[in-house]
Amino acid sequence: MSLTLIAMPYLHQMQTLLPVAILFGFGFGIVVPTLYSSLADLAPDNLQSTVLATGTGVSFLAQFLSPILLGFVFTHSSLSTVFFITALVALTVGLLNLLPRRNLATVKE
Repeated sequence: MSLTLIAMPYLHQMQTLLPVAILFGFGFGIVVPTLYSSLADLAPDNLQSTVLATGTGVSFLAQFLSPILLGFVFTHSSLSTVFFITALVALTVGLLNLLPRRNLATVKE
């Protein structure tokens, strides 16, 4: 996903932009279900619905806040900067996902 976001500001014709946007959509379609599956795997059985509901809420909050925050970036810089920042955020989250994590399902209550 990060690579497609980095490439988008450099593409100025529809025949080059459309395949990259489709690749971004495929990447997003793979990442989102994988994220929720990981959340469900990490949560204890009795808290799975709470964790998934919280994850969904955070996702909607991010969808609400991102136009506001990135709109501020856009007004103070350029559209390319918006794409680069979103690519950096996507890359950072992807790298953080590679860190070893504790399975909360095995923790005693």
